[in-house]
Amino acid sequence: MEQTQGSSAAGQPRLPLIRARQRMLTLDEVAEAVGVSKATVCRWEKAGDVPQPLHLRKLCELFQRSPLELGFTEQDLGIPEVPAQASVREELDGQAHPEPSPPPPESEALEAFRQECLPLRLLGLVWRWPAGDTRYQQLQLLLRTELEKDAMKQNELTRRETLRLLALAPIELLGLSQLGPVLKGPALTEDILKQCAASLAACWELRRQGELALADQAVAAYLPTLQALTRTAPPRQRQAAAELTAQGFLLRSRLAHHLSTPAQGVAYAQQAEAFSTLADHLPLRIIALGCQSIEYFYGCRHKQALQAVQQARQLLEERDRRDRQKEASVAQPASAPVSPIIYSRCYSRLAADLAAATGQQAEVQRTLKQAQEAFFAQMEPAPLWVNFGLSDLLLNEAYAYRDLGLSRAALEACEQIEQQYQQSGSGGTLVSLDDVPEAQLLAVLIEASRADQPRRLDWCLEKWQAGVARAQQLQSQQRLAEAQQAYVALCAAFPGEPRLRELRDLLIL
Repeated sequence: MEQTQGSSAAGQPRLPLIRARQRMLTLDEVAEAVGVSKATVCRWEKAGDVPQPLHLRKLCELFQRSPLELGFTEQDLGIPEVPAQASVREELDGQAHPEPSPPPPESEALEAFRQECLPLRLLGLVWRWPAGDTRYQQLQLLLRTELEKDAMKQNELTRRETLRLLALAPIELLGLSQLGPVLKGPALTEDILKQCAASLAACWELRRQGELALADQAVAAYLPTLQALTRTAPPRQRQAAAELTAQGFLLRSRLAHHLSTPAQGVAYAQQAEAFSTLADHLPLRIIALGCQSIEYFYGCRHKQALQAVQQARQLLEERDRRDRQKEASVAQPASAPVSPIIYSRCYSRLAADLAAATGQQAEVQRTLKQAQEAFFAQMEPAPLWVNFGLSDLLLNEAYAYRDLGLSRAALEACEQIEQQYQQSGSGGTLVSLDDVPEAQLLAVLIEASRADQPRRLDWCLEKWQAGVARAQQLQSQQRLAEAQQAYVALCAAFPGEPRLRELRDLLIL
């Protein structure tokens, strides 16, 4: 029978332990990892019971926290109070002398340094990740949480250097290379997987902050080894490798959008779909189909774009239908839920493609409403590879309204993106840096092409110059192509305008 050391505060919840567990694991998973029953874990959390030393050590290793950080007091741990003693000098001369302050315990000094050193904390999360745990999506979420928690304390340069360090770690520490797979034997397979999971998280963040080339080159170095592991690793790790490979190709698809061509972006997204199917990961597959739709859309292949996103919607509908059938049968439990944000991304993309390919206004409006409802129903943090924020939702609305001929609504959506960016700044998570110039240049194109009211020349020139400056900062071929398209529209709308001739040189990257 399982035993506890005792209870110091019966009935009092141990909140730090509860919070640590809820961030990562279920009660059943903690019980299995520590080797006790679920009821015992409940007593540790809610009844003030104290684990046996062996179980306490396992608990601390599992959460990477000290007993005090998990809410166990010194009394719980049996640490005796040290009685106050007179100093030797006081006993000798009968006079009181101030004692020097004792140095802080080593654990406190280390903790203080850890709190100030973001790279150490992030690398610590990676290398202390529990052995055999292939839920690398949870590791990525923990890393993102740590970055967001640190956003107000660290300057932008420190955060970027930390992300670069994390992105390059598999290359510098494990020797991964885009020239071919680097397989170091079964013992290091787990190290490769967890480090690549963490580094992919860093690359997604670098992409959001505009460091496109570095993120692309880093991911290109991970992929040959990850692909090889989908064939050679043990079954559980093989599935994790397939999931990470799909993530890598998803990211390269979004980066090709700026650094290469839409056709290359489609090819990477198709690879992502293949590996997500191999991993039996439906949400990843839906996102991969959405990325194909995006690249087809920007390549002006609207029929193929619509087909790809309709396939994604069909997969979601089939899953929902199977779940309804399972709910009607007690013998078959429903499958794991799909986050509302994935539905939102699918519906939002579908609305833009429907508007471009069919112009069916009622259907587009209905689909946009579904996308908005699903977006604001998302309560939990979404996986990094979903890569869908408020600016993406608004951009798809802007494109849909533009193709429906609703210029005013399209311009309002573009303006909202700029407002959100100004409110949240470059460190915000709702707006990606590359969405801002796209919104600015799209607004110029819409304004220059509209015929329902006089066009605003000064407004257009200001937006266009701001969009071009950000496109050059990103080194984005796609954004510069959009700038050129907007420039041509401006020249057609304002023929002979001398200021436009002066701005032509800005189009050179």
